[in-house]
Amino acid sequence: MTKQEAMAFAISVGKPIRHNSFSKGEFVQYKGKELVDEEGTILPQQEFWAIRSGGSWENGWEEYKED
Repeated sequence: MTKQEAMAFAISVGKPIRHNSFSKGEFVQYKGKELVDEEGTILPQQEFWAIRSGGSWENGWEEYKED
């Protein structure tokens, strides 16, 4: 899915998402209004999405599913 679709999905459904460039086990998830990673670290949303914009970041997102 696209970055915009992934953001909307993560916010509305609350399930974790990952990009195809993330390492195995890496994901981000909205918990309430906060964006957190797989370790529970709260991430600065504006910075996270600003760094991951343009080029290959605009596509390649998916729902994270444990193997």
